[in-house]
Amino acid sequence: YITLKEAAQLDPKNLAVNLNLGIYFLKYNDYKNAGIQFQKVLKVAPETVQAKAYLATVYLQLNQAEKVEEMYNEVLAQIPNHSMSLFNLGVYYKVKKKDYDEALDYFEKYLKTAKNDRVGFELAYQHINQIRDQMDDKSGEDIVKLAEQKKMEAAREEKPDQQLERGLGLESEPAQAAKPAAKKPEVVKADVVKVDKAPSLPQNSSDLESVLLGD
Repeated sequence: YITLKEAAQLDPKNLAVNLNLGIYFLKYNDYKNAGIQFQKVLKVAPETVQAKAYLATVYLQLNQAEKVEEMYNEVLAQIPNHSMSLFNLGVYYKVKKKDYDEALDYFEKYLKTAKNDRVGFELAYQHINQIRDQMDDKSGEDIVKLAEQKKMEAAREEKPDQQLERGLGLESEPAQAAKPAAKKPEVVKADVVKVDKAPSLPQNSSDLESVLLGD
């Protein structure tokens, strides 16, 4: 077996390696190197939705506001219901811009489009309630109810062994990260943004397809 870094050295133009190495750096908060890897992907395949979404997350962590909005808007122009981008824009408007109405709007869009994302629904529920605590008119009650509904639906979809592990506190994020085929989203700084896993990408950039994260 070889590591992602070794694979990148052996084949620096391999888009799948670049993307997954970027996610590795992002997971461990190395935003500079994460951004470099995502930019490598976009240089070869500029329409790759995943690389754009992850690069926007890097900009979010680095407080580069204009680039955050620009990159996430590019993603949503390609895929309007891209759940990770909708969620993270909600966080961006809540945490960085203190625009609570806009934040609620993005969280509502996320809740209406995301599927079976228990972790994301629980985080959205927390963010929405924190926003409502900051608002004088206490708007957003319908969104809170929607978040509660989505949480319950996702919990019902969980397998019994997942429920048992969660109940006993046995869920292990590192173990989940080691499974390349897993689709359950990871959380980077759970109180800030969410990051989904990347499936393998074809090495030929002409065959790349935009992938909807979070589904």
